[in-house]
Amino acid sequence: MREHTLIQNWKQITDNHIKKIGQLIVDMLDLHREYVKIEKTDIGFNIFTLCSDKYYRENFHSDIIKAFLDPTEKHNEGNKYLHIFIDLLNCVNNQNHIKKSDFENASVEREKQHIDILVADETSKKAIIIENKINNAGDQHRQLPRYYDKLKGDYDVVAIIYLTLNNSKKPYTSDWTNEEKESIHKILRGCL
Repeated sequence: MREHTLIQNWKQITDNHIKKIGQLIVDMLDLHREYVKIEKTDIGFNIFTLCSDKYYRENFHSDIIKAFLDPTEKHNEGNKYLHIFIDLLNCVNNQNHIKKSDFENASVEREKQHIDILVADETSKKAIIIENKINNAGDQHRQLPRYYDKLKGDYDVVAIIYLTLNNSKKPYTSDWTNEEKESIHKILRGCL
């Protein structure tokens, strides 16, 4: 009976996740159709302007993620993609629900205090850390605790995203204190 419930729950989470991805694709196609109708001299948001000969590197991927999540980017969708991202995070882990309203005035920065992507709201004082490990790079000494400590005086860090290609890579925690393990694991989300 318990196994059936677990399978049912997993299927529901997976179905919800797939629906959200499908909706994101539909929204992006609608956005593209609207964009094509508008004549502009400035081409505006163009994912290819972010491309370089270093497309395979984590920095390239972080630049693209930042561009979509940043409400001030030229996609002119404001918080739409950031809110979709928060919805996705809440689907992956609904134990620590993130409120979209806490990120209405969010800024998204790359490499601020060496953090790959920092989403922070000065009004709510909430923050999300994204550590990009898509190429399976090793962790620096106490990497996530250091980032968390840098922010916790100014922000309530509500999530740390450890972005990997698959769930096989986990943060290196042997150099963390027990207190750090406890506090960070509560807000840590792995591969999306």
